Amino acid sequence: MYGFMGSGLIEFARALFGRHAFTRGNITLEGKPAHFRSTAAARRAGLAFVPENRGMMLFRNEPVFKNVSISMLGRIHRILLKPQQERVVAQHQIKDLQIRPPLTDIDLGSLSGGNQQKVALAKWLTSLPKILILSEPTRGMDVGAKEDVIRIIKALRDKGVSILVLSTEPETILTLADTIYVVKRGTVVSAMTSGTVTKSDLLTAARERPDEREHRYRRRQELQSQAGHRRQAAYAGAAAHPRGAGGVLLFHHHDFRHARQRGEHHPADVH
Repeated sequence: MYGFMGSGLIEFARALFGRHAFTRGNITLEGKPAHFRSTAAARRAGLAFVPENRGMMLFRNEPVFKNVSISMLGRIHRILLKPQQERVVAQHQIKDLQIRPPLTDIDLGSLSGGNQQKVALAKWLTSLPKILILSEPTRGMDVGAKEDVIRIIKALRDKGVSILVLSTEPETILTLADTIYVVKRGTVVSAMTSGTVTKSDLLTAARERPDEREHRYRRRQELQSQAGHRRQAAYAGAAAHPRGAGGVLLFHHHDFRHARQRGEHHPADVH
């Protein structure tokens, strides 16, 4: 999925993984309706999520092996921690993903951004998910790190993992996607099949047209005007129903609760 910053890509990814609630629409997984009320429910259904902000799922001051094994601790041991076994698991991932430097006990924060992203992927790859959701998987990386991450993603696809990539970088989308959905202001506005799609096609589909910009401007002006009329009506109503000796009491929002407790009138009570 491709879109500009603020198009709704990040919110969609989080909602799909159970972090936010959908306001409309349905999720179908393997032909059956699915609804994830939490990230735990999404994980149980076979979903994995690597967010755009690696700090949301990684511990920079902890060693690499702990960051890799944290998602599978329940399978390694139930009661007592087994660091040596965790290191063995992490070493396999370090080798497969070519994480540099190839050390299990080095603090994650000392790794480059590209290698931290590999650790973020490794966290979920100790047991392959059915669906892997990747939000901005290559953002902020140098060319070499991007190529490594793209290679890993393609290898996972070849192993049968369904992958949903959400990115504001057209080059990443064009390199990875089979089908491309362009999102604008929270709505899918175009669907394309890779192969003939160009960067210009993506930018054109995601860009706001002049008529859309004009409509949005007029709508914003309309809403502001309506809000102004409501405020004027509220103040007029309060002036028509004064309380106290020789004066009109107007309350701000933070005074509203105390005014109600004292039995006084508030502009919001005027109908």
